[in-house]
Amino acid sequence: MPSLKPRTQERYRTTFRQLAATFGDLYLDEISRGLLANYVTARLKAGVTGATVRRDLATLSCLCSCSVSWDFIDTNPVKQFSKRHIKESPPRTTYPTGEQVDRLVANASPMAGRIIRFLAETGMRQEEVCSLEWSQVSIHRREVRLTKTKTSAPRVVPLSRDALGTILGTARHSKSPYVFWHDEGTRYTTFANSFSIIAKKACVPFRCHDLRHRFASTFIQATGDIPALQAILGHKTIAMTMRYAHMVTSHLHRAMESLGTKSGTTGTVFGESVVEASFVGRKNTMKSICTGGEGGIRTHGTRKGTTVFETVPIDRSGTSPIQRPPPYTYGSPTLQRRNPPPPPRPIPLTPRPRAL
Repeated sequence: MPSLKPRTQERYRTTFRQLAATFGDLYLDEISRGLLANYVTARLKAGVTGATVRRDLATLSCLCSCSVSWDFIDTNPVKQFSKRHIKESPPRTTYPTGEQVDRLVANASPMAGRIIRFLAETGMRQEEVCSLEWSQVSIHRREVRLTKTKTSAPRVVPLSRDALGTILGTARHSKSPYVFWHDEGTRYTTFANSFSIIAKKACVPFRCHDLRHRFASTFIQATGDIPALQAILGHKTIAMTMRYAHMVTSHLHRAMESLGTKSGTTGTVFGESVVEASFVGRKNTMKSICTGGEGGIRTHGTRKGTTVFETVPIDRSGTSPIQRPPPYTYGSPTLQRRNPPPPPRPIPLTPRPRAL
């Protein structure tokens, strides 16, 4: 494990100690799905979370995969074991509020308070902030360039106005390269323990990592930009960032606003006038909510999967759009115009004589 990070090595050692109690006296080919099921049941009964059990199985699976590649065993028994019943914890719906962050800062030392404020404003991980050096900070570009990250992939974190103010207000140590320091310029190593003491003093029931959840939740609610949040947080996959997608509720409010609004009337969604239009197709009934700028859009029907729209101007002085008869009627499967245009003139078959 020399190529692994120190914290990853410590995590593997802790997991191997747990696995050794059950599988330590067995050969690799003696590990069966039944033994794995017994291990999972015992761990869950002991009060261990599903996420921890999944990490244990992932470590054992990594060991078995190496054994397969070295021809010690034929198959990986952990991959054949179903983990559907090992439930992950539900996504977080609560996070520290702005008032709670202020209380944390008020009960911390000046430098620890700056770390808490910076964590809440950037969403960076604790280790990324504690190891941040001045050479990584660009005041002109208002960003921080991280080179040592959890995923080993460098990334750039833009700074908000409050985050930039925290950086500018932090005093530099004459001999230390770190942005946040204590004593004689020493960097913080175990800030999570200090945060626990500060949170207990401030009566805030959250962990240090919850400041990262706070940033992600407020960012996604304000912007709804999941790819941008993925880049800022440094997630390898979009699935990690999608844990915060449940915070985006604007589409739910729009759907709830449409409830009880009659067809052809105007509703209000977040201060915007909208026109609700409904139509009946051949096999189903659909509804359309369209934002009204200078006018709305009314849907009249479909023909072979193509939707027919009509622009409906909105009467700003009233509460309903200006009434206008639809351009099509639907008495038959084919669309008929209410006022059909005159037939085209027939084209003569014989050419006209040229004028002399």
